[in-house]
Amino acid sequence: MTIPPVALADGITMRLAVQEDAEALLDAYVRNREHLRPTSPHRDESFFTRDGQAARLRDQLEQWEAGRTVPWVLAGDGRILGTVTLSHIVLGPWRN
Repeated sequence: MTIPPVALADGITMRLAVQEDAEALLDAYVRNREHLRPTSPHRDESFFTRDGQAARLRDQLEQWEAGRTVPWVLAGDGRILGTVTLSHIVLGPWRN
């Protein structure tokens, strides 16, 4: 299944994450680390590495293929600004 990118306000686009986003996601998390610290869960230092982001993306994309997660990135100004993830999707007779 393919989800087309969605144009949001002020030149920001929401699109499905891809494995190649690891480096740009790392940049976004490092750039915003202090801002996010008060509301983010405790993150191991490996989260703030390229390998950590690559592993996180691999997991999210596997969950996407299984129909359990939809991982989006918010992009604008030629870089990733943030993420939005719809998770814990449960398929069955009462899809809601």
